[in-house]
Amino acid sequence: MSSASTAVILHGNAPERRWQEVVEQRMAAIRSEQERLARAERCLGPFLTCTRGHPAEECPCLRDGIDRQLDEGAWTSDPLWTKIA
Repeated sequence: MSSASTAVILHGNAPERRWQEVVEQRMAAIRSEQERLARAERCLGPFLTCTRGHPAEECPCLRDGIDRQLDEGAWTSDPLWTKIA
C-alpha cells in the first residue's frame, strides 16, 4: 500500500469517505491476490501426492490438467509462473 493511501486511512486527510474507498480498493486487491495464490496451490498440490517420478511428464491426469491450464492462459498471464519459466 502506498504511503499516500496509508495517510488517507490513518489521518482521514481527504475528502469525505475517501478513506473508505482506499480500504475497499486495498481489500479488493488482497482478495484478488488470494484467489491467484489459491489457483497456484490447487495446481501445485497434486504434484506432491503423485507417485510418479516426474508427474509433469509421466502422469496423464496431471499432464491433462497442465494442458488445460495452459490452454486457458492461467499460467502465462500470471507473474508467478512467468518468473519461474
